[in-house]
Amino acid sequence: MSTHRADEEEIRVSTVVVIHDYPVDELNSMILLLRELAFNVETRSTGEEGLNIAAACRPDLIISDMTLPDMSAVELCRRIREYPQLSAVPILMVSGLRPDSQPVVEAHVAGASDYLRMPYSPMTFLLKIVKLTSRRHLDRGADLPAVTIPEPKSAPDIPRGTETLLLVEDDEMLRSLTRELLELFGYKVLVASGGRNAIAVADQYPGHIHALLTDLSMPEISGRALAEELVRSRPGIRVLYMSGDTPAVIAHHGLVHEDARVLQKPFSAKTLAQVLRQILKA
Repeated sequence: MSTHRADEEEIRVSTVVVIHDYPVDELNSMILLLRELAFNVETRSTGEEGLNIAAACRPDLIISDMTLPDMSAVELCRRIREYPQLSAVPILMVSGLRPDSQPVVEAHVAGASDYLRMPYSPMTFLLKIVKLTSRRHLDRGADLPAVTIPEPKSAPDIPRGTETLLLVEDDEMLRSLTRELLELFGYKVLVASGGRNAIAVADQYPGHIHALLTDLSMPEISGRALAEELVRSRPGIRVLYMSGDTPAVIAHHGLVHEDARVLQKPFSAKTLAQVLRQILKA
């Protein structure tokens, strides 16, 4: 079986150190999101532990709560900047405090690069991460001989489109993030939380649906069964699958036909945009 993999671009994995001491909070959900999007994430629960792992792995970004059990945000930022190898690493502080509050201002003075106030949307969080890690990659160009960073003026644009897409994903956070990315690319996006919901959305939508973007493994109806149903009711619809399974597992279980396009999770925004254009132009 020769299922086409759609995630073969060479990318450098960004490493993020996250320092927080709450077992369940908004930042914890964002950690899961970063891992889904191919970031290497190291988590620690105290400032001292965070400093030690950051000094050892030289991350592309450090994210920390403003309140830690063993030190203040000001002390954490100051101590991070005392390490030569961490002097240019961006620091993103997170809390529910107002951006103009004294602790946040003092953290900026001590070396924090940016601040994110809770609550925030997944897209707001992701845009902060992309901005800070992209800047870090540009600054570290001399450190990374295996990676060529183009000048901003010559960087290729992410492909855009105006077509209508039906996005089917049972994970609420991934569904929300993927929808926002697709809308940023210019697409009109219909969303569904599962196969039966997707069929209902398609039945009720009067216009043309150009492509189906669906997870392969879902509770009610598999991605393949959903695609076959929609291809029968809407001839000409393009299909792009998403899956966290390896190509070998997909092939072994016959989850898709041999010419199907499968976007392997985790995938980058650039890969998603490029593969969509390939599907829609085919």
